Amino acid sequence: MKYILVYLAVPAAAAFLVQSILCRKIKKGLLRYGALLFPVIYSGVGGITLLTQSDGMFGGLGVIAAVLWFAGACCAALGCGMAWLLFAIRKR
Repeated sequence: MKYILVYLAVPAAAAFLVQSILCRKIKKGLLRYGALLFPVIYSGVGGITLLTQSDGMFGGLGVIAAVLWFAGACCAALGCGMAWLLFAIRKR
């Protein structure tokens, strides 16, 4: 249970907090989308984990770890989206 919290809830919360701060402080520019680095990094680590797994006895565990990394990337993207949604609602 604690690993689900680490791989899913923490990236979503971190991306939400960083993106909400960036939405409030930065008015224009590419820097406003800085929290999208969280899903990109998580996807990259998941891809590296998937490509570098060994075919030994525990080869299947690398696939499970990669799925958790990709799920963390989806949750981080969801956190960014929720921050943008909250910013759009509050702006109106």
